[in-house]
Amino acid sequence: MNRNIYMDVCKTTLTNKPASVRNMASNEVGFVNSCTHEHLLVKTGEGKEKCWDYHKCEPDTRS
Repeated sequence: MNRNIYMDVCKTTLTNKPASVRNMASNEVGFVNSCTHEHLLVKTGEGKEKCWDYHKCEPDTRS
């Protein structure tokens, strides 16, 4: 994702609204817990906490 979308995702998490992203390399989906520098701290559907580079992610638009 580009920097502007990354910033929007981070702003969404600050309002305690869920933001879902997909890691394009692993095809995993996770909910963003927080943002740090150029990384997203996410919790996957399996309950695992991971740190993903935002450049390798995109917003998850699946229903």
